[in-house]
Amino acid sequence: RDEYEQSARESFSRMEPEERQQFGQQLREQSQQQGSSFPDQDHPAQDKRFQDPDYLAGLTSQMHQEQPGMMGELLGGMPKLRR
Repeated sequence: RDEYEQSARESFSRMEPEERQQFGQQLREQSQQQGSSFPDQDHPAQDKRFQDPDYLAGLTSQMHQEQPGMMGELLGGMPKLRR
């Protein structure tokens, strides 16, 4: 998990805060559409924690640990980030 989380943190740190926010929102939406569990699902859709690369890294790492194939499925079905 540590290696996965570190890699995710590095990737998220290269994104702009707005891009991380958008990614987190899309991840939540895709997760809900596919009926997958999403940590902290009860928080508002505009959750500013998504802007934090450490938070997103921990979130995606947790999701990867709980359901290893889910992240690939979610990311494969996600629209590209708008720039």
